[in-house]
Amino acid sequence: MSETVRMWTEIVFDLFYLSTIWTLVGIMSYKLPRIPRNRLRFAGVFLAAFFFLVLGDTGLLGSRIIAYAAGGLDYSPAFLGGSIHLAGLGNLSTSITVTIFYLCFLELWRRRYDHPFTVWYYVLAAAAVVRFVVMMPPQNQWQFHIAPVGWGIFRNIFLTIQGLGVAFLILRDARRAQDRLFATFSALIFVSFLCMLPVVPFYPRFPLIGMMMIPKTVAYMAIAFIGYKHFFRDYKSG
Repeated sequence: MSETVRMWTEIVFDLFYLSTIWTLVGIMSYKLPRIPRNRLRFAGVFLAAFFFLVLGDTGLLGSRIIAYAAGGLDYSPAFLGGSIHLAGLGNLSTSITVTIFYLCFLELWRRRYDHPFTVWYYVLAAAAVVRFVVMMPPQNQWQFHIAPVGWGIFRNIFLTIQGLGVAFLILRDARRAQDRLFATFSALIFVSFLCMLPVVPFYPRFPLIGMMMIPKTVAYMAIAFIGYKHFFRDYKSG
């Protein structure tokens, strides 16, 4: 695949993904006040999860689209007497919000199965806090769109612990409760990580592997539509 084809494939897919999920978030926000109380405690958290996810992805994908239009991913426009690397800033934005996304799913798991605040809850919440701390040092080099391999792996260890930990907890309880909805969520989270994990260490040497982020994103979209259908379906009465 040529660089031009890869670029346009990414741009078209990114625009489709962002427009689709923002539309879905808008519809969910509109319907939220009419959701029955027994589903509202889940629907609100589900909406928050995808609001933060698409907010960060807008920063990531939007910055890449602008950078491509300006000549390439190294585009760094002037800002307040200096310059900002748009694609690098976009990486930072999605790194923050995807962590919040999995915190929301951790809370969804707790509410779905009426768990108290268990040790596992605090461990996975702590992984998110540690990830935020790890993202702060300058060694992360957010001024570039390609992270240093060592730090890229290091900071994603904690996201992996958090995300896969949430997926395991959901799968465990979903199987016990024969809960097909949350079992499907768990399976799609596993798919998303299966697609993402090779990208982090190998993207700097093999940029084409970045295309694995498309099926990863499709897995998130599937979660969004399945959850919308379940939590936000139309009701005759509230």
